[in-house]
Amino acid sequence: MKKYVIMYIIFMLVCPFLCTKIIYGAESNEDLSAKVEAIEKMLIELRGQLKQQAETDKTEQKEELQALIRDEVRGLVPGEDYWTEKAQELGEKGPIDKFNFGLLIEAGVVDRDQNANGEDENDISLTTVSLSIEAIVNKWVTGETNFLYEDPGFSDDDTSLDVEEGFLTIGNMDEFPVYAKVGNFYVPYGAVLTHFPDDPLMDVPVTLAFGELNEKALLAGFEKWGLSFSAYVFNGSVEKTADDADAIDSFGFDANYTYESEPNELTLQVGASYLSNLADTNGISDVVPGTLERLVDGWAAYLSSSWGKFFLDAEYMGALDEFRVAELAEDGRGAEPSVWNIEFGLNHDWWRNLEVAFKIAGSDEAEDLSIPGTRFGVVLNQEIFDNTIWSAGYLNDDFEKDIFDNSTEDQRSTLFTQIAIEL
Repeated sequence: MKKYVIMYIIFMLVCPFLCTKIIYGAESNEDLSAKVEAIEKMLIELRGQLKQQAETDKTEQKEELQALIRDEVRGLVPGEDYWTEKAQELGEKGPIDKFNFGLLIEAGVVDRDQNANGEDENDISLTTVSLSIEAIVNKWVTGETNFLYEDPGFSDDDTSLDVEEGFLTIGNMDEFPVYAKVGNFYVPYGAVLTHFPDDPLMDVPVTLAFGELNEKALLAGFEKWGLSFSAYVFNGSVEKTADDADAIDSFGFDANYTYESEPNELTLQVGASYLSNLADTNGISDVVPGTLERLVDGWAAYLSSSWGKFFLDAEYMGALDEFRVAELAEDGRGAEPSVWNIEFGLNHDWWRNLEVAFKIAGSDEAEDLSIPGTRFGVVLNQEIFDNTIWSAGYLNDDFEKDIFDNSTEDQRSTLFTQIAIEL
């Protein structure tokens, strides 16, 4: 085709020249040479244009062919982009479109001086190894499980490896503010706020004894406009009578509101919780009998705030009634235990982020739970690499009864350091 086009152009250029020759006669050699050079120059330009046009046509044809092949292949071998587009078209994702993984490893060294008898103990501990897996099954359903290894130190007999959580969540907060969760998970009672390395190396905060509640439960929740509300039911381990052992008779509520102001760098969250059976919590169920004469409910209130580089967290948890004296006692009568924890400090970006936190905590009528009456502490959390935090701190505990020896009041001083990575 290109050859015919060139011949046609040459013919159209030569014909006028021949006709002119016939009509007007011969021209000088110089005139003929000039015209021939002009014609050759025009031909060279035309050839270049035709070549460029041909290359452009080939590129466009190649791109069209590649796009066609991609479309055909993507239908046979789906990739992540393919499923993402299908999710947008159909409102769903592939059979299991995506997995999210999380990893937490904590290792530390602790030294405890338990006064008044002067005993001292120290240990190196691989405190925590936690692996979490989340499967986004489709637009409305996710599944999550968490494998947890814990070593509290000072004894190899207390290490554990468990499937800590495994549950399904039905809901899509982008589409609808209501969701449901079913399986084994930590139900929301309190918030257990802390900036210190937590259980099991330090057994902090003191609110952990009341606020850690891992159960097979069914939960329904609502989240919108900064407001979060959840209600749940479960079959607890501590019952009122032996006949209730197989009954789903424990329940709870949690509600909180979060306010954020980016221009003022202000974040504020306030919340409250209710639990129908406080003895079901991990810190109390190991102390009281498995069957109680009556169930004692509990409540919690918490506040978490940050303003610029400063932060303040406060939390209170307590029973709403007294236990029977044979179940949990305080000075010869039934105990009505409560715990509280306040932490404040700042973040300073001097190299990488450095967090400095101070703690004031304590308890009331919680002697039989081995919770200190007062606790003071300080910790430094320094980011040393991406996703890597080095912590060092000190805690001082005062107990209202003789836990370590026969004195009327015992103290425990704890120095600790820890490396933690989290992905």
